[in-house]
Amino acid sequence: MKRILFCTEASFLPTGYGVYTKELLSRLHNHPNFEVAELACYVTKNDSRIKNIPWKFYANKPEEHEPEYKDYKSNIIREWGEMSFNSVLLDFKPHIVIDIRDPWVFEFERRSPFKRFFKWCIMPTIDSSPQSVEFIDIIKDADGILAYSEFGRDTIESQSNLKIFGLAPPAASKNFKLLDRKEIRNKYGLDNDSYIIGTVMRNQ
Repeated sequence: MKRILFCTEASFLPTGYGVYTKELLSRLHNHPNFEVAELACYVTKNDSRIKNIPWKFYANKPEEHEPEYKDYKSNIIREWGEMSFNSVLLDFKPHIVIDIRDPWVFEFERRSPFKRFFKWCIMPTIDSSPQSVEFIDIIKDADGILAYSEFGRDTIESQSNLKIFGLAPPAASKNFKLLDRKEIRNKYGLDNDSYIIGTVMRNQ
């Protein structure tokens, strides 16, 4: 059985990374060939929501009264998982480590003294082109690279000799479904032949 460690924001947090993590780990946890664990940022081991997590769960954030808290707050990288990453590796001994965040957030994982004992699979968030040389150098150290989008894939491949081995859109959840346009238009008193244009943007 392959052991997979997923590093990201806690899977019960209502953030993009949290939702994505929950969708992926829920499926991997149900697969008979995998044992999964989560290294969760921004939550402590005493968070009551942890009791609802069916897989092994490691909280990265110390309690404020614990002596490690000052060290945790001294460097943002520790908040992103560096605080407990190596100790989690020693305990869980994963075959694969997966991270789907920004390159500067997961960069510490490639510097682990235990890097040779696991395969590192990343899905860096790429939303601009060109990417910085530093980010491409980080990405190059991965054993496997996924992309959110064709844009992200094409950006990385155009700046390097790296090959992206898959796209991973988040719409596999049952919560993502086509809506009945006619029903919605009737509900809001709109003409059936009217055009509705919407947009979603990020303040980044």
